[in-house]
Amino acid sequence: MHSTHLHDLTVASAHPTSEGLVTYYRCPCGAWEVRTTAGLDAAIAATRPGGD
Repeated sequence: MHSTHLHDLTVASAHPTSEGLVTYYRCPCGAWEVRTTAGLDAAIAATRPGGD
């Protein structure tokens, strides 16, 4: 069963790269998300607590 938890993401760090800005977000529940501005403002990676 999937949780309906909405992540309360805050910026952990942001770094300019040759591909654009890469921003790392974290949630108090332990989830992480990485976003880039390289053409699209979309999540490129996300984790859930427990790594699954």
